Amino acid sequence: MVTKGDYVSLTSRQVQGDSIGAGETLRVAVITRVGERNVANQDRVVVNNTVIASEQRTVAMFNPQLPCLVAVFDGLGGHRGGDIAAALAADVVASGSRSIATEDDLIELVEEANRHLYRIMYDYFSLDGMGTTVAGVYVTPDAMTVFHVGDSRVYTYADGNLTAETADDANPRTGLITQVLGGSNRFTPIRVHTSALPSAGGRILAATDGLFSLADPDSLSEAMKGPLDSVPDQLHEVAVNSRNPDDFTVAVIETTPKGGSPTGGG
Repeated sequence: MVTKGDYVSLTSRQVQGDSIGAGETLRVAVITRVGERNVANQDRVVVNNTVIASEQRTVAMFNPQLPCLVAVFDGLGGHRGGDIAAALAADVVASGSRSIATEDDLIELVEEANRHLYRIMYDYFSLDGMGTTVAGVYVTPDAMTVFHVGDSRVYTYADGNLTAETADDANPRTGLITQVLGGSNRFTPIRVHTSALPSAGGRILAATDGLFSLADPDSLSEAMKGPLDSVPDQLHEVAVNSRNPDDFTVAVIETTPKGGSPTGGG
């Protein structure tokens, strides 16, 4: 059995903070909230080496230096240790975010998070089968790489339209997730999906299914409009109105072309 002390020791590095710079070409608005049906929030968010959990009830704003990694994690509900899986995976990704130089480095970092979960499961039998999804984007001055495992998603928003840039790892007939980080009682390798986006002004949304699984797509597109710091709360209102009881987590990224002004606000 994992005690509270064990949990704290396993995830102690999550208190690290990112350095916030001024005059950069990227802004990020983040919020994560526990769902109505849950006691503990099983979601996490990473912005470079910062991990955000449910204690932050208001929108957290970041103006990070590039390159920047932003990712959301959704611990598996119904499995033991979903919240711990998300926290541990987020810690690995945050801790390694500064070492990424190539797309292969990004894939290796996510794969290391998967391996780390299995190492912890080996030491703590009570966490056997814990797992988490991940979805995010790695932004450099010249390119953006979308990545995901599971059914958390990344969208782009432009000209009033919200477009999914990821395809869920899920069975089309049953809706069951086909791969996550961890999630099994024996080590299972993962395939980290990646794709390239043009480096241009606009907004990118990374979200767990507490946002989109029951929401009307048009309502989500409408909620992406307006000042960046108001968008996460607008999206949360859409999720609440859709009666989604799951944990809710979004990271909204606004990029600005060099020498330009923010676009994508609708």
